This record gives sequence, structure tokens and C-alpha cells, in this order.
Amino acid sequence: MAFAHRRRIKLIGRAAALSAEERLRLILEERTERLAARAGHESTPPVERERVVVCTLGREQFGIPVAAVALVLPFPACVPVAASHPALIGHFGRAGHLVSVLDLALALGLPPTGSEGGHCLLLRRDRPHVALRVDRVQDVASVARIAGEGVAGVRSNAVVGLAQGLAQVEAGSPDEPGTVSLIDVERLLAAFLTPSSAHGA
Repeated sequence: MAFAHRRRIKLIGRAAALSAEERLRLILEERTERLAARAGHESTPPVERERVVVCTLGREQFGIPVAAVALVLPFPACVPVAASHPALIGHFGRAGHLVSVLDLALALGLPPTGSEGGHCLLLRRDRPHVALRVDRVQDVASVARIAGEGVAGVRSNAVVGLAQGLAQVEAGSPDEPGTVSLIDVERLLAAFLTPSSAHGA
């Protein structure tokens, strides 16, 4: 605002020594610049936000839509099961329901992280009841999609894109979560929701 005011005073000072035609040209140039700046600002599309639960697997970060997560729990003791897929690591009981636990790293085709314990994300769904085991849940964050490739080694179509914390996208802030790989929960579960893998869930 102060800069625009100083510029206007400067233009008026210059205009005093100019002819009427030159003064008109200066005024028109200033108005054109203001309109162009306003149009450029208005045409900038708003950043599309997605709220995700940011969790880690080893050194990688993944984002799971907040709407898909009912609860975050410390990893409970599980009853091992004989399963056709190594990602189904067991069951635990909660509120009268049997919950099937999938190790997210194994479900994505990644090698085991070697981390013990961790967290479980109880998914918001009726049947079967499913939880995802991750190394650690970091935060809930608003993120914006960015261009780029996903995590190397992922053998699943459940990773649907990359995103960064909005502050990083807009201002380069180091306080927001770094790059996260976004997960489509229904795509992830599609390979496991069969009568054999969800038995008793």
C-alpha cells in the first residue's frame, strides 16, 4: 500500500513537467498495470485440500483419508491366523467385533519395516472390520496434490498420488509434513476382502 502511494506521488511529480498527452499516457499505463495484477491474482486457482492421517512405514510417509479412519490405537496383541496373504497378520477383538489386521507395508508389496509394535488405524466400515498396522501415526494434516512418482517398490494400485503439506506448497515451510503417498483405502482392501481372507471378521 505504501509502495503504491509513493509510486503515485512520483508519477504526479513527473506528470507536472509533462504535456497533457503524456500525463494521460502515464495514467493509462498505471491503470493497465493495476488491472493486470488484479486479474492475475483472481485467476489463481485455490489449492485443493485433502485431510489425511499421516503415518510412516520405515522412512516413507503415507496419507490415508481422514474420512476412512475411525480410530487410531496402539498396536494390540493379535491372534495369528493362517492366511493366503502375508499382509493379514492376525485378529483382535474390539467392542464385540473381530478386527482383521493388515500390515500396510506388506499390503503395498513393500518389504517388512522391521519395526515392532506401532499403531493401528481402525477403518471406518461396517463389515468386515479392518485395521491397518503402521510404524507410527504422525499427525492429521491438510495436504495438496503434487506431480511426481510414488514410492519405489510399491506393487499396488492403492497409491493414487503424491501430496505435500499446504504450507510447504504455498510457502516452503519445513514445519509441515513432507511428501506423502496418498492411499485409496477401498483399492487397498479389494485384494483382501474375500471370504477366505475376511473369515470371521
